[in-house]
Amino acid sequence: TSQYSRRRNALVEALSSVGITVEARSGWNVWVRVPDEEAVTAGMLERGWAVARGDNFRLESEAGIRITTARLDPAEAPSLAADLAAVLRARQVRTHAV
Repeated sequence: TSQYSRRRNALVEALSSVGITVEARSGWNVWVRVPDEEAVTAGMLERGWAVARGDNFRLESEAGIRITTARLDPAEAPSLAADLAAVLRARQVRTHAV
């Protein structure tokens, strides 16, 4: 398993532990479906995480955010997942990661 896979897998596991289901993953990125990309992106930035709005990376799929794990320390994955869960709860947003 490559270092990148370990980073991505750490995030996927951390997301799962806070109730964010991940159905598929590949490369350095994890895609999380959200109804309001702008609100979630802003909420994560307020908490110190830069995630990308999905509108730049999708053609027809539902709204979401893209989290790149290429530089994510696996030890930080639980904090990122907890912050995302908190942002989603605060915005009363339901999510589904792919």
